[in-house]
Amino acid sequence: SSDIGGGFGHLWRVASAMESDCHATFVLEDEDHTLANSLRLMLNGNPAVSFCGYSSPHPSQRLVNLRVQCAPSETAKHALKTALDDLREANRHILA
Repeated sequence: SSDIGGGFGHLWRVASAMESDCHATFVLEDEDHTLANSLRLMLNGNPAVSFCGYSSPHPSQRLVNLRVQCAPSETAKHALKTALDDLREANRHILA
């Protein structure tokens, strides 16, 4: 797995033989449905994203698994970073 940061707690990509640049599963540590659902909304607004979903492994764990699948023209990592930036900007707008 590799840490990709983004300013939202601990975020890393799960390494798997089934993964590719345009299909990836990310783990958000110390997060819950609040951030995961907001990211899902931002990612689904990206026309290059063909699927985005998340799950929480267990209610007692503050972990979220976020699955992102994109068209070959977009990487899952780039789509997620764009969604994080868009979410940050939306929050700034709301708080202004």
